[in-house]
Amino acid sequence: MTGRTTFNEVRELLFGDYEHKVSFVVAGSKGNTYNVDFIRRENNLTAFCDCRAGVSRVQCKHRVNLLLGDVTGLLEGHENLAKLKELFAGTDVEQAFIDFVYAEKQSRQFETKADAREYLAHFKHELTSAFND
Repeated sequence: MTGRTTFNEVRELLFGDYEHKVSFVVAGSKGNTYNVDFIRRENNLTAFCDCRAGVSRVQCKHRVNLLLGDVTGLLEGHENLAKLKELFAGTDVEQAFIDFVYAEKQSRQFETKADAREYLAHFKHELTSAFND
């Protein structure tokens, strides 16, 4: 034992007792499992995932997939999907998410992947900022 506070202990301190919270456990692409939490405070929805991208506060496919309703890899929390939709509606994340999904569809029309990535970068940043505030 190192005496250090673990990442999950910090997560529980920050997000443990919110009334408007839903939690999920998802499988990563390499067999890891990750905890994904969505917490709503007024019109603010914060989304947290303990995958490498989520911890680094960058775009995380686990959060996006759950908002898209993609349950591929969902191990726990199926019963929370309807509540997630309720928590999502009318939040700061909702418009950023809509913009991101639209931009992702638009990016398929670019001739090169580099152009598509460049176009999407702004929308990914906006969505990530909304998730992390």
